[in-house]
Amino acid sequence: MRISDYLAGIPMVFHSPLPQDIVTSRINSASKSVLNPFALSVTGYVRFGKVMLEHRSFPYYNAQPRLSARLIQNGAGTTIEGRFGAATWHKVFFVFWYVFLTFLTIVWISIYLGNSDTGEFFGRFGFFLLLFWVAPFAFHFMFTMGWKADMERIAQFLEKEVDAQMALAQPI
Repeated sequence: MRISDYLAGIPMVFHSPLPQDIVTSRINSASKSVLNPFALSVTGYVRFGKVMLEHRSFPYYNAQPRLSARLIQNGAGTTIEGRFGAATWHKVFFVFWYVFLTFLTIVWISIYLGNSDTGEFFGRFGFFLLLFWVAPFAFHFMFTMGWKADMERIAQFLEKEVDAQMALAQPI
């Protein structure tokens, strides 16, 4: 999954013929709890008209993409409209992480270039700084390789539990 798709999210829209309260109760009863660390299937919930579903597999990556959507009453049926991608707190983490690393890099460069006798410590610190720049991307690509299968499993879950059919996604 590309970082841009992960951060912006892939639009997903589903239509269910069932009313919103029945969709809510069926999703909540069929999905496993997000608090269960051993749940290896679709986990999530519906609260206050907001849906959060993710597919957990082993090894579990806490920042894997999820469906964050809202329920919209549409006549007798319900529309589930949202995005498959990063949770909000993952986006906030990326921003703070890279702002902090940018600050450290600027300090490191100014000390390293400003002092001719920087020593071995600053060389090692530079190596670890580079590692901290690359690590989140490496973890992301390593643990989100099966994102299409996860997205399909969530779509199958919604189709099975609430008779939801995926519509062509419109930009949200």
